[in-house]
Amino acid sequence: MKRALIVLLVASLAAVVGAQPKVAVLDTMIPQNMDPSVIIPTTEKIIERLVVSGRFTVLDRANIESVLKEREFQVSGMVNDSDVVTAGKYLGADYVVVTKVQKVGETYFISGKMIAVKTGVIVNQTSADGERKLS
Repeated sequence: MKRALIVLLVASLAAVVGAQPKVAVLDTMIPQNMDPSVIIPTTEKIIERLVVSGRFTVLDRANIESVLKEREFQVSGMVNDSDVVTAGKYLGADYVVVTKVQKVGETYFISGKMIAVKTGVIVNQTSADGERKLS
């Protein structure tokens, strides 16, 4: 009885995890003149927020990089949402999150959008800005 209950519990948890939409977070895009050391921490912070929300299955950054390299897909040259959707299809994701950091004078701007892979529609978007500090 106890074993059957454990099996049922594990199966239920697997079903819940499997039902969550898969999200691929692409590395943050920055201008060429910006320090590239901001890319990974910014991307990781976004991943952290998605994981903590408990609403998504977030694909691992290393796996995303590996799959896109294998497909010879150039993330750095992406300029439009259709490129993002193509990357999402390669990754088997339901959504792709793209973030961009820009600097105007002493103010940093960061924007992020979540795009549905099936439709190419932006389902969520947010932004923030700060003077003299990217954080």
